[in-house]
Amino acid sequence: MKKFKIVICAFTILQAAVAQEGSLSLSEALRVAVSKNYGVLIAKNDAALAAHNNNWTNAGAYPELRFNANPSISSNSLEQKLVNGTEIKRNNALSEVINANVQLNWNLFNGFKLYATKDRLEAIERIGQLNIESEILSLVYDVSAAYYNVIRLQNLSLVTREQIEVSRDRVDLEEKKFKLGRTGKSDLLKAKLDLQELQIIFSKQEDDVRDAYARLFYLMQEKQIAFPKLTDTISGRENISAVGINLNYDQHPQLRILNEQMLVNNFAKRELLAERIPSLNFLGAYNFNRTENQAGFNLFSLNYGPIAQLQISVPLFDGRRISKSSKALDYSLQSLALQKEIWASNTDYEIQLNTRKAAQSLRIYELEQSRMELAKENLEVIKEKFRLATITSLEFSQAQFDIIDIAAKMQDALYESMLAKLQVDYLSGKLSDKLSSPK
Repeated sequence: MKKFKIVICAFTILQAAVAQEGSLSLSEALRVAVSKNYGVLIAKNDAALAAHNNNWTNAGAYPELRFNANPSISSNSLEQKLVNGTEIKRNNALSEVINANVQLNWNLFNGFKLYATKDRLEAIERIGQLNIESEILSLVYDVSAAYYNVIRLQNLSLVTREQIEVSRDRVDLEEKKFKLGRTGKSDLLKAKLDLQELQIIFSKQEDDVRDAYARLFYLMQEKQIAFPKLTDTISGRENISAVGINLNYDQHPQLRILNEQMLVNNFAKRELLAERIPSLNFLGAYNFNRTENQAGFNLFSLNYGPIAQLQISVPLFDGRRISKSSKALDYSLQSLALQKEIWASNTDYEIQLNTRKAAQSLRIYELEQSRMELAKENLEVIKEKFRLATITSLEFSQAQFDIIDIAAKMQDALYESMLAKLQVDYLSGKLSDKLSSPK
């Protein structure tokens, strides 16, 4: 029993230390989690990459300018006999050739593929931002659920601690009765057994609280060095007021991502079909060619100057490549449309289900709350009767454990109602409001 007293005292000291170490609101926990979560950080990096790639250069709007140079030198032995009787013999004759040019290649018209490509890159950039929102939305749900779970477990441990104090008074009273010879030793032993059982329950609840804190700090990506006091509460009906009323899940990131993916598909098809339209290219260059040869008749040659050229390309037959690829994109678009319908149907069902679940859990909580009032009143009556020795020890035990059982059902029902509300807010895309609007 001394061991359990030490555990309870340590927990009490810890709670006092918590008040000194600071507090933690839900909005603060969410801000820390969002700033450090790896999934969010990766999504932000991917979004930055998509934004970087969204430019007119990648779309092909600008010309390309290149400098090319091909110098070469060779040494050859030459022996020639011409029809006019001339003979040429050279040993190790050097030949130097320098070819260089500056080339400009500009696609003036490619069937409007340029604009389709730019639109596709912009849609991909929007998807990157929506992926960040989606990661944050999921993280807010997980952190909020973990935060409220700590509160639920702490509330349960408080009820158990209260009953431990009641059991201590009961043990003291049984010892006095036993010493006076008014009761047998079995009642005293039963009281001590109940006290130890409550202490065991409390010890397990304390472990659960520590595990819940560990889960919360894990989601926050923070090293846990204390058990801060949580300032938000699960307070009942006001938590789920107007749940499921006037919800619009059209702004949910996942649905918007599907819409953007459909746009990407359409833009990709526009790019593909643009290849059927004639294209116009402008080619410009400034050439420099110099040749010096120690053998033969043409010993030195030099030419240089600009050149300009328009190139028109008219596609005639591509082996049905474009039509086949276009059909594949149509199938992909149909799949995306079906995914969107499935998502909307599932989301609508989940919103209705969790709306009902929130209301049902809250009704159970309110019923258990009424039972708790009766159970506490019953315990007060039994405590008075116990002092007068008009009831058995078993009745006292039952009254105490009834309170703990009802408290567990109350907290579970309240927690379930809050989880259902969080799920509805998640599906409707509203959870991100918690980042700036603490309760």
